[in-house]
Amino acid sequence: MLWRDVNNQGDIDLLMKEFGGFHDSCIKEMRFIGNAYVDGDFSMSMRESAQLRVVFQRQWDEPAVIELEFRKLKRMCVDMPDDCFSSDIFDAALFFRNGLIYWADRDNWTPEDLGDGSGCVWISSEVLRWRILEGRLGAEPIYRSPFGAHDDAGGEAYATKGGGEPL
Repeated sequence: MLWRDVNNQGDIDLLMKEFGGFHDSCIKEMRFIGNAYVDGDFSMSMRESAQLRVVFQRQWDEPAVIELEFRKLKRMCVDMPDDCFSSDIFDAALFFRNGLIYWADRDNWTPEDLGDGSGCVWISSEVLRWRILEGRLGAEPIYRSPFGAHDDAGGEAYATKGGGEPL
């Protein structure tokens, strides 16, 4: 589960090649960590920046599952399609523009399409890295809830592989 940084067009090309341009994939899960939190003494504290982790699964092997981590998150939009439409990703956009990296679940998406309400998911950040996740197909949650069985996700605070490192 080695992280690979995306710093240039060559890194984008490698990611898109490794994951088939996100063809026949879907967003399985997202985990957002904001930049603010409240300490035990009720004081407001700040992290350096917000981050978002996204797990993708696809109908092809090698790899079938990857995780993207967007650090220094700038904006995101999750405009899910209506229930009568599929959330399948046929091709995605991934590119640099004005010091940010953008990912969208449509290959023809641009930042000028912001808020068009077309059922698109897009993310922008200053930093992106990714890794392959082995053995993570299926409906079982990867990012688990700390609230236990009464929560839909159930389970431990974080998913682990074989009791090892948290995801």
